[in-house]
Amino acid sequence: MKSIFKSLVPLFIKNSLFKIYLISIKFFFKYTSSQKFWSKNIVDCPKNGFENIENSLNHLAWRNNQYIDSINHFKMNQLNNKIVLDYGCGPGNDIINIYQSSKPKKLIGVDVSDQALILAKKRVDLHKIKVDLIKINEEEKIVAIDNDSIDIIQSNGVLHHIANLKFVFSEFSRILKENGTVRVMIYNKNSIWYHLHVAFEMKIKKKVFTDLTLDELFSKTTDGFDCPISKCYQPEDFLNICKKNRFKGKLIGVSISLFEMSKIPLMWEAQKSKFLESNSIEFLKNIEFDKRGIPYYKKVVAGVNSYFELTKLR
Repeated sequence: MKSIFKSLVPLFIKNSLFKIYLISIKFFFKYTSSQKFWSKNIVDCPKNGFENIENSLNHLAWRNNQYIDSINHFKMNQLNNKIVLDYGCGPGNDIINIYQSSKPKKLIGVDVSDQALILAKKRVDLHKIKVDLIKINEEEKIVAIDNDSIDIIQSNGVLHHIANLKFVFSEFSRILKENGTVRVMIYNKNSIWYHLHVAFEMKIKKKVFTDLTLDELFSKTTDGFDCPISKCYQPEDFLNICKKNRFKGKLIGVSISLFEMSKIPLMWEAQKSKFLESNSIEFLKNIEFDKRGIPYYKKVVAGVNSYFELTKLR
């Protein structure tokens, strides 16, 4: 019924309603912190959890498929006999991914959201796997986790939503073993999402939040217009942040979303625009494609998800 209604509504009315919605968000902002936002907004998952394992695994396969080759970058098949922390576990997607690929010695999931942890608990019980699930505050010590106790910390799409990265890195350093590893995914500025979808489609073609910088507009497009913090980084900038926080890092891969792939036909229209910023023009002009049609910028996939591996600086 909803789809029929949408098809009958003229485009100019849809656009007008959309702009009214954006204005209401701008002036009646609901969330003052990222933690408050994620406590109320759960990563895509059925409201009451999954009814059976088949549904859980089908949803997981669908979700993994939204970002091309993403499942390979976290090396989840290398966690046998490791003590693993999933930092920002949400409703348990990567917890299930891990157990599909490895047999960790122990797995801990932490999150700021009570509801996410309820859904994660229901899901791990469904799969009959043992996981310690812990509610945290992103700016408080995780008292339930001892110093030097974790082999692998993985954090998939969390750090770019955190205001105080310095504190999070200090906690990572405290709980990680000396020879331990941190694997994170953060949003990548060198992406089709940033330079085509945000810089051209949203700002120029649709004229959305035209008074915002591209970084500010990007933050409105990833996890909802009312998500208060959603940053993106040049790889070298993120590595410098890691170094300042006593971690040595390296970029281990980038994945592009199917959403971004659907925007590629706009590349030529975007480059014709007189209003597209020069750095976005330079980015689009230098895109090359592999045999699968995946876009690359300077020999790196031009996607929104960038993956890093970190170790303690000694």
